[in-house]
Amino acid sequence: MFALSVRRGVVVTPAVKAVAETRTPLSGLRILCVDNEPDILRGMDTLLSRWGCEVRLAETVVAAMQQLQDDWQPDFVLSDYHLANGETGLQVLQQCSLRLGKTFCGAVISADRTEETRKTIEGHGFTFISKPVKPLKLRTLLTQHAPSQSAPSLGASV
Repeated sequence: MFALSVRRGVVVTPAVKAVAETRTPLSGLRILCVDNEPDILRGMDTLLSRWGCEVRLAETVVAAMQQLQDDWQPDFVLSDYHLANGETGLQVLQQCSLRLGKTFCGAVISADRTEETRKTIEGHGFTFISKPVKPLKLRTLLTQHAPSQSAPSLGASV
């Protein structure tokens, strides 16, 4: 007969790492992007979705209004200035204002850096963003206008 001695061990409960939900100031921010170039829209969708935003896309004024038909309300509308068939981003924002009132912030993105274009956009209470748009600049603008932030100042250039 033989004997085997084993030292009593300590039961170790594996530590469960709590996975914290990654939230950013932009998480859940609803953004409507309007541009007549599908590649630009896909790029904006990818970038904004990565930041946690809920994004909807449109290529025309009519398509932008269709995005609002199911009572979805954007926190922010980003539109290129020159759209197809003579439409403009300012028209998009004006139509959104008629539909939504002042419940959203809006910006027109344009390569047209003339003083007249900038003043026209800002004169209607919207933000003017000159192209090319750097992601950090866009993120900063959106963070300033996120619902959890204090009231935004509209009609500014970025």
